[in-house]
Amino acid sequence: MINFPDLSETAQQYIGSYHQRLAQFMNEVEASEIDFIDRELYTIANVMDAQESLKTTGDPTVDLKHDYSGAYHHALYAVEKIGHDRFHYSNKRKVEFLNERRKALLKHGIGGRPYTIHMLILGTIDFSESPESYIDNYGQRAAQFMENCGVSEINFIMLQSASIGDPMRDYELCKHYPNPLEHDFRGGDGLTNVVNAVKKLGYGQYFEWNKRKIDFLKQRAAQIAGIQVAPPRDDSISQDDDSILTAIKSMTAKAIVPGELMDSIVDHFLPLTETRDDNRDPFLTKGQLSAFLKRGFLKDQTQPKQKINCPNGKKGFVIKRFYEFYKKAKNDYNIPDRKEPFISLFMDCFNNWDRGTVESLFRGNKARGNW
Repeated sequence: MINFPDLSETAQQYIGSYHQRLAQFMNEVEASEIDFIDRELYTIANVMDAQESLKTTGDPTVDLKHDYSGAYHHALYAVEKIGHDRFHYSNKRKVEFLNERRKALLKHGIGGRPYTIHMLILGTIDFSESPESYIDNYGQRAAQFMENCGVSEINFIMLQSASIGDPMRDYELCKHYPNPLEHDFRGGDGLTNVVNAVKKLGYGQYFEWNKRKIDFLKQRAAQIAGIQVAPPRDDSISQDDDSILTAIKSMTAKAIVPGELMDSIVDHFLPLTETRDDNRDPFLTKGQLSAFLKRGFLKDQTQPKQKINCPNGKKGFVIKRFYEFYKKAKNDYNIPDRKEPFISLFMDCFNNWDRGTVESLFRGNKARGNW
């Protein structure tokens, strides 16, 4: 059974007795003030969740049958004593006080070190950072963390995984609410950072990027523990290129067919990496395809223009694949019947031929053979 505070007391009473309860807690379990704050936030969140459930069902007997932690009993006691509204706002103020206290402790620290390891991590996750940037900066962050806190890299990995994964799960639970932050009883900046990242990246890209960060952390932990990881494939295509294309599939197009999932767009152009010309080389590598998709559909102008590996006899066949996408966009995505944006897509992303050549071949009957 969790040791719950009395959540029927006012916020003023709670704050007034805070240091007395803190001293007792630290004496009993030899923990830090941040540990106490984390425990208080966790227990208050459980009871507030229980109160929301009681308010929704209107039948406490349903919830009390499965009240294994004691949260529903404490919520029912407090609500019967002070009412739903006063319970909600009073305990919301307690959560605000605890978060303010925790931030102050983290800011000032003790002896030049962060007050706790856990709180050092929670405020430093940028959910809008690309996985490539995260991986590039991982070594520096891990080294700084281990030096500041005197712990191992495994500790760093565990805390990073939790600090990325927990707010992601929180967002999944409340993303359908008009304002998810109103339902954030965990406290801290985790869910706020997720909401901001989703606004910036779109849900698909946010989810895929942060899933890849967690996958990287799992792989790194396995390497440290000496667990055998899967060996690289012995073909000519990089696994990294495959994973990047997989990530792009979950994103949403920002240009040409805005709002459409990139999944079918990737599949349409993927044959360019598989179909061979007379020299047995692909028209594009998967890395080149990724760069084209990012530049053309995701508005990533940092990607350079690509050059298709194509002899003169095949250019009509290559351009036919882009013409077929124009037809697909018109029929499947209800895009206006205009060739010009699709010709411009090619010209903006590739530097093989001049615009006149591309326009003259941008027809369905200008090349033999089918894709």
